[in-house]
Amino acid sequence: MGLVRSKGSIIVGYDADLTCVDLGKAWRLERSDVVSSASYSIHEGWLFQGAIVHAMSRGQFVLRDGPLQDSTVGLGRFDSRQQCPSGHGI
Repeated sequence: MGLVRSKGSIIVGYDADLTCVDLGKAWRLERSDVVSSASYSIHEGWLFQGAIVHAMSRGQFVLRDGPLQDSTVGLGRFDSRQQCPSGHGI
């Protein structure tokens, strides 16, 4: 993706974008779970296995024990891509 200078490894100086998943948790998608301008999903009512418990963006929790952390909304940052010397963009 051309983002090797800031993503893809857990090292000092890289974005700390991490997700913790509970692979044993089953859950059903309900309409109230949908956060979209469409306000619906074709997957409503489906049963899923594995649920995101925590998510971090640049080292800050954006999702903790389920709910989105309101204080982190809008803190995203655009990272421009760079072409790899090989031309593959990896």
